[in-house]
Amino acid sequence: MGTATAELDIRRESLIAAAANVVLIAVQLATLGLLTRTLGADGVGTYFFALSAAILAIIPSRELGEIMRKRVSEIDSPSHEFFGLAQAGTVLYLLVCVPVLSLATPVVTAWTPLTGETVLAFGVYAAVLTQSEMATRLLDAVGKPGASMVSQTVRETVFFGGVLALVWLGGASPQTVLLLGAGVRLSVALGTYWVVGLVPRLPSRDSLASAVAFGKWSVPTGIASHVWGQAPTLLLGVVLGGSSVAVYETAKRVTMIGAYLATCITDPLLVKVSAMHSAGEDVLSHVELALDYTPSVALLTLFLVAPIAPEIMSLAAGSAYATGGVVLVGVALTRVLWGLKRPVSAALLGVGQPRYVFGLFAGLLTVGGPAIVLGATYGGVAGVVFVLVVLELGGVLLVQGVARLVFGRFVRPTTLSRQLVIAATAGAFVWLASHSLDLTSPSTLAAVLAGAVVLHYGLFALASDRFRAGSARTVRELGQALATVTPG
Repeated sequence: MGTATAELDIRRESLIAAAANVVLIAVQLATLGLLTRTLGADGVGTYFFALSAAILAIIPSRELGEIMRKRVSEIDSPSHEFFGLAQAGTVLYLLVCVPVLSLATPVVTAWTPLTGETVLAFGVYAAVLTQSEMATRLLDAVGKPGASMVSQTVRETVFFGGVLALVWLGGASPQTVLLLGAGVRLSVALGTYWVVGLVPRLPSRDSLASAVAFGKWSVPTGIASHVWGQAPTLLLGVVLGGSSVAVYETAKRVTMIGAYLATCITDPLLVKVSAMHSAGEDVLSHVELALDYTPSVALLTLFLVAPIAPEIMSLAAGSAYATGGVVLVGVALTRVLWGLKRPVSAALLGVGQPRYVFGLFAGLLTVGGPAIVLGATYGGVAGVVFVLVVLELGGVLLVQGVARLVFGRFVRPTTLSRQLVIAATAGAFVWLASHSLDLTSPSTLAAVLAGAVVLHYGLFALASDRFRAGSARTVRELGQALATVTPG
């Protein structure tokens, strides 16, 4: 299946993913508003804590999926065997986890926001999450990353409908929402396996050796990166409790649009870089092009939310969250820094240099874990976010140093300063509107944000020939891309 990934059209797949994300973001924000208003701060904090813990718990399975994605995307790889390896390893891992979770339940309930019933629902959700993540990576590996994002959008839309039903029936709780999510994810995963039609087989000795060769660095890298990614939520839950988790996770979800463009671009980028590198082709031009766009939406998001952060938090989650405005701005800034780091990290993985990415995340985790605890203890949620901003900035500088070592030069975006000025102009428009209009009205706030977005992209179109040409191509190709999203 590597031939298909070597010929992967990053632009087309990114367009499909971006179109799906328009729906996905709206659905997830609607789900967020529903959960925060129904479960309360402690309940929604418990739910988000369980989600983060599940992501942490399935890291070994997820890393087997990453090995599968890398090797299946290569030219002439035994795809069935790598899929079989990932599935067999996951089953063995889950068999070990069941008794461990049973023994650990008293400790978990004593030190975290989770109750005994929630731990049981968490176990079911985590087990299903292994297959959900595996199915997503399988679509990426066979050259359908855009379809992968579409499947996630369908999944989240069905989940939102299920949450609505739970609320209407009066049965919404952290446990029932987790079990609902497990059921929806399992259904979509099984459907994906059926559509792709790849039958798992026992791996040969050569396939095992190939997996070990990549996994000796990719697995530690995945462990470090995912532990780092979930550390703020989990440590906040332990140190400050569920309500603090609710504020932080709400800010993350409100600003998630800033991260999604980076995801839409870098997931196809990793697959394409992997295939091109295995074929001996140069990859750096694709990385540089991706880096020009991955932080762009995050920059706009930062400048749009900064002048009206309390109003945004109130609209998204209720008036009780209005005090989280500073947290929202800080999290939005981390999205920008993440977008500057993500494409280079993906390229390093794609060219078979995961040890450098491991070093980056291991360093962040070693310094960041204690720093987050100190930030939470002395500065609350805002203190944690300040620590994250400093550490993400350090991560950007470190990954550029690694790029110089691996690729021979720094990999820098060419339009970042221009984007910064244009995004700041759109932010100034929002600031002026906030001093002359009542933005507590959802319709007024939406109109102001829409006007700022139009202003931003209008100015960007005037300033960038590449953006104008790309926009024209987007209008032409979007319909064609959406018409061909069905896998198969």
